[in-house]
Amino acid sequence: MPGTDAGVAPFKPYEVLPYGIVTLTKIGMTNLEALRAATSVAARR
Repeated sequence: MPGTDAGVAPFKPYEVLPYGIVTLTKIGMTNLEALRAATSVAARR
């Protein structure tokens, strides 16, 4: 699951999560796998 400490400091703004999802696709995940990794755990909670 991608994660960030987004919003904890000015150099890590809240909108950084999409870049993590893009990075997952660059290391070999499909778009669907990356999207699931970013959303499925939060959805289950």
